[in-house]
Amino acid sequence: MLSTFIVLTERINVVLLIIMTIVFLIAIELVLLQNKAIIHMLKTLGYKMHEIAFQLLSGYIFSTIMSLIFAGIATYLLLAPLTIFYIKMFGYALIFVQSWQFYLILFGVAIGFIGLIFVSAQIMYNELKPRKITYILSE
Repeated sequence: MLSTFIVLTERINVVLLIIMTIVFLIAIELVLLQNKAIIHMLKTLGYKMHEIAFQLLSGYIFSTIMSLIFAGIATYLLLAPLTIFYIKMFGYALIFVQSWQFYLILFGVAIGFIGLIFVSAQIMYNELKPRKITYILSE
């Protein structure tokens, strides 16, 4: 019984990782498409990549950090009532140990998301040709 539960948990973790990756890729694509003209315009005006990244990504960095804080607090506050509910309904307890590994994974996910946005913006910045600027800005 316990080995079946462990296998099921591992499979759920893999599925959640795949879903998280897909959501990240979609979010990064949307961020870049939404800011494509702005990136090109700022490059035309002579801004360097790190200046453009600071202008565009500071809001995304802030919202990522705030969502991690909210998720950590929500998990902590909701787990106790859910554990009592699961014990009464199913006879099982939800055990969630907040450890440094948990926070390291959260931090790694946030840094990975922000890093992927920055790398994607860098690729877009480097591929920009002066001829394309007027075409993109006229869209």
